[in-house]
Amino acid sequence: MSFRIEERHEKQLDALASRRNTSRSEVLRWLLEATENHESLQVIEEAAYRRPAVLPEARRYRCVGEFRALVGIADVHFRKGAIIGTDSHAPEMISQLFARGARLEPLPD
Repeated sequence: MSFRIEERHEKQLDALASRRNTSRSEVLRWLLEATENHESLQVIEEAAYRRPAVLPEARRYRCVGEFRALVGIADVHFRKGAIIGTDSHAPEMISQLFARGARLEPLPD
């Protein structure tokens, strides 16, 4: 298998390999094995989240990180990994959550 990565990622990969005193291939294997653990994967997903400028349109979203806010008169709290859908929340409410900083990732239908 081969793939291309940006130079900055190549430097990161080399730094990890040096830190672990191993090869690039071993570092990639190590990272993939780390994602087999559900908790580790959640930490990685939260750290790697890149907030889009506009909330992508979807019927369901996964809350990437814990979120708490006062929306109207309601104290809203979502745990990391919670699924928020238009079947239980109005689309306007989901947009407000996103506008207030909720890290939402669209899910496929």
